[in-house]
Formats: sequence, C-alpha cells, structure tokens
Amino acid sequence: TATGLVEISRLNSNLDFVVSQYIYGMDYMAEDFGSDVKMSADGTMLTISAPLTDNITGALFVFCRDGLTQPFTFQQRLNVDEEIYSFGKTVSITPDGLVVVVLTRRWSDTGSLYIFSRNLLECYFSLVQKFEDQYINWGNSNFALSADGTTLIYGAACSSSSFGRGKRAVYINSRKSRIDKFYLQQRLDGKEGEYFGYQLDVSSCG
Repeated sequence: TATGLVEISRLNSNLDFVVSQYIYGMDYMAEDFGSDVKMSADGTMLTISAPLTDNITGALFVFCRDGLTQPFTFQQRLNVDEEIYSFGKTVSITPDGLVVVVLTRRWSDTGSLYIFSRNLLECYFSLVQKFEDQYINWGNSNFALSADGTTLIYGAACSSSSFGRGKRAVYINSRKSRIDKFYLQQRLDGKEGEYFGYQLDVSSCG
C-alpha cells in the first residue's frame, strides 16, 4: 500500500519464521512506511523509515520492546522542522540502539546528516549535531558509523568549482562520547576521475 507495513517474525520450535506482529504505517499517518528498517543487536529497538511522509519531508519512527517475545510499541517519531526532502531515506544505528544517523536530501544535490543520541534505551533521542556542506553532493553521498558511535565517515562528490571536476573526498569524524559533537579528524582525497568513497565501512571501534 501507499502507507506500507512492517512484519516482525521470529523463529518457532521448528526453526520456521512466523509473523508475530504487523506494524501499519496508516496508524502513524506515514507514507512509504518501511522504506528502510533497522534493528538493534539485541532485537529490542527498531527504526522504521517513512521518507514520503508530510509531503515528502519524511519521518523516522522508533519502536521498542522489553524482550524478544514481546511486541514492539511506538516510542518516538524523529523529524526536523526544516525544508528537507526524504528524511529517513538512509539510516544507520549503532548495535546498542543509542545512536541514529539520518541522511536527508533536498531537491538539489544539497542535504544534511543528522546525528541523534540517547544514554539509555528507555530515553528519547535528541538531536546532537547536523552536518551540512555546500560543497558536498549529498545526492551521491555515502556514510558509515562505528559500532560504538564515536566515528562517522562520509564521502561524496565535491563541487567542480572548488575541488576539481570529478574529484571526490572522504571525511573522517570523531568524538569522545555519544553526547559530544563530532569533529573533523581527517580528509582523504581521491584521484581525478576515481569513484572514491563509493562504498564505506568502519571498524566497530573506529
């Protein structure tokens, strides 16, 4: 459907996956609900993207549960009060479910990275930082987050006027803890014509 739904399944005694819960986008007035789904390592926290919600502004829905046999319940809706496009289209979370990074795009190639953090699973997420750079082609950008949430790397095409036609770069950002802001630690530049930064990965501890 236009609103979408997400099915939650678990293994039964016969080692077959059985649907244990349906989460419907229409219950949250969401469009394209389930476009992207992420789950914490212990299976108690879930994020569901709905990038077409609110006239393509987009939103991200956070759900939680006390144990693997319990149903997920709605906890929080994440969105930003800005003129953006498809918030929640691309999402990354840490395995502990305490850090969420969301990539948004505007109608042009500009966009932003939003970092949300919290100290405990029962707490609400708050916006810690926003990355925004006019020289980055966010339409072709990619990013990776370390498991501990202290290293964030992203790469994108740079503007031809500032860094040379076709040249790309990867930005490595670090922070001391989840509540701190990231700072630029290093920039890696690709060669002319290389598709540098097309795929990114980072170790668990950065």
